[in-house]
Parts: sequence; C-alpha cells; structure tokens
Amino acid sequence: MCPALYVLIIISTMSLERLPAHAGDRIAIGFAGLCAFHCLVFPLVIPVLPWLTLIAERESEVHRLLLLAIVPVSAYALLRGCQRHRRLTVFVLGALAVGILLLAPFAKTLPSGWEPALTLIGSGMLSVSHLMNLQAMRQAHAGLAVAT
Repeated sequence: MCPALYVLIIISTMSLERLPAHAGDRIAIGFAGLCAFHCLVFPLVIPVLPWLTLIAERESEVHRLLLLAIVPVSAYALLRGCQRHRRLTVFVLGALAVGILLLAPFAKTLPSGWEPALTLIGSGMLSVSHLMNLQAMRQAHAGLAVAT
C-alpha cells in the first residue's frame, strides 16, 4: 500500500479537537482534491509509468482508504462549523457530497466510467461545502449575519 495512504489514515484518526476551527475544512478540501487528482491524473500517467498499474489495479481500494480520512474529517469540520454559524445548507451539501463519494467505489452495478465521474462530482461538491463553511465561520466570527 502507498505510504501516503498510511499518512492519510493516521491524520484522519488524530484528535481533531486540538486543531484550529478552520483546519478541518482545509484538510477535507485537500483530501477531496487528492481524490480528484487521483481520478484525473492516474489514467494519463499509467501508460507512461507502467509500475503504476499495480496501484491502478487497486483503484477501488485506494478510494476506500481515502474515504477513511475524508468522512471523519468532513463530518467533524462541517458539524463544528454548523454549530457555530447555523447554516444547515452547508452541512446538507457536504453530507450529499460524502454520500456520492461513498457510492462511487461501492456501487458494483454502475457502468464503467461512473466511479471516477461520481468521485469528481462528490469531491467538487465537498470542496464547495467546506469553502462555504469557512466563509460562514468567518462571517459568524466577525458578527455578520449569515443567510441560510
């Protein structure tokens, strides 16, 4: 297994309460970007670097391992943010995104090509929800009214 995946798992199991409020959102955006990067770049790089086929053969396993990091970090950051700024739409968007990300590697009945497409859609939605969460937390911290 890739050493970077071990790092992701370790980071996801750390005590997130010790991190600053915005750190969870930024870490989750990074994880979502890593998923998107994996789906976009691997198909282009595999023909050039044949040894990467070993990782490509385990693509669903890579997604599952990334989800071990994405789900707890996103849940923590979005729940913590929503407790502060009370924007339920931010949490709902994030929850839908995580649902799509969970569906992608586990839905065996999907036609070929749907797993990367769902992963990219879910990663994009999750990143947007975390950006919205960051903005709403900044506004709440500044005492500005936040529209729901």
